[in-house]
Amino acid sequence: MKQIIILLCSIFLVACSASNESNKKQDIETEKEAITNSLPNSKEVYDFAQSKFDEITNYGENYEPKIHDELVLKETATHFDIDYDTANTLYMKEAMGFESNALFESKQPFITMELFKQIQTGMTYEEVKELTNLEGTLVPTSSDEEISEYKYEAEGNASVTLIFSNNILFTKSQSGLATPEKITINQYNQVVKGMTLEEVESILGIGEFGGDMVTPNATTETYWYEGVSGGSAQLIFSNGKLGMKEEFSLQ
Repeated sequence: MKQIIILLCSIFLVACSASNESNKKQDIETEKEAITNSLPNSKEVYDFAQSKFDEITNYGENYEPKIHDELVLKETATHFDIDYDTANTLYMKEAMGFESNALFESKQPFITMELFKQIQTGMTYEEVKELTNLEGTLVPTSSDEEISEYKYEAEGNASVTLIFSNNILFTKSQSGLATPEKITINQYNQVVKGMTLEEVESILGIGEFGGDMVTPNATTETYWYEGVSGGSAQLIFSNGKLGMKEEFSLQ
């Protein structure tokens, strides 16, 4: 009889343990749902952070990634009464174009144009990896061990190339992430060296950002435009001013 009682007690304890485990899992799921429902809308977080970014950096003109990224996210977290990591998660969720509202899902396995713009020269490879949650594919290059070139998949079968020198990003480029404005040769001829990007865009519209590069003497940015009747144009800005332009069979 004593053995039977012990056996019944053991069965009862196992059943209780299983029930407790099931309840714990249910509690975890309920807690996750409650956390998600209590959080602000990711678009609201993103919009607020972007407005703060524009305000603090003068629309990116004075942008210093190591300073302003943390500053903007801290102000965003304070504004919405959430912690820093949650603010960052919600911001990235919107920036990377998630369709799902599940906060606990993994990030998309490719780079969007919005994310491409956030990748800044001067970042380390590790900082790029943390921002994108992606590992680039190392491209075999020259024997120069200081230079590392990485390829990334991008939205819409596009691609992104990042080149690092001593682990510091000094040039980035993309292909296929955006469709540039179509222009004519007459519009192209109105653009002159020394114009700012804003002045050029007032004539040509917004071009496809090809990438930027930092050297000891200058920061260069490249933009491409397609021709209305074929052809294309390339514009290169140096330190914010148009320094070189070239057209290919524009009409």
